[in-house]
Amino acid sequence: MLCFDETEEFSFPSDQSVPDFKPAFTGLAKSCDELTRRILKSLSIALGKDPDFLGDMYTTAFSKDKTNYTTLRSLYYPPIKDDVAPEVVRLGQHTGLA
Repeated sequence: MLCFDETEEFSFPSDQSVPDFKPAFTGLAKSCDELTRRILKSLSIALGKDPDFLGDMYTTAFSKDKTNYTTLRSLYYPPIKDDVAPEVVRLGQHTGLA
């Protein structure tokens, strides 16, 4: 399993090995951040609060700030080979959440 954290520069694969990975992944992170901010604004308005009420609590997301607890990870599981022995027990479908 490989894991890449958008906020950690060193965690990206090299441009030589996967040339389009970093721009695609940082673009995805930016889109997720923009969508989150739109949702927070909508929820703030629905609660009868100032439009920036919830967004003001979301200021360190996707930043290098030490209080940033936002993580966007890309997981890669290699394909299962056809020659897996029948007695081998594998992990079934799951999510990354406990």
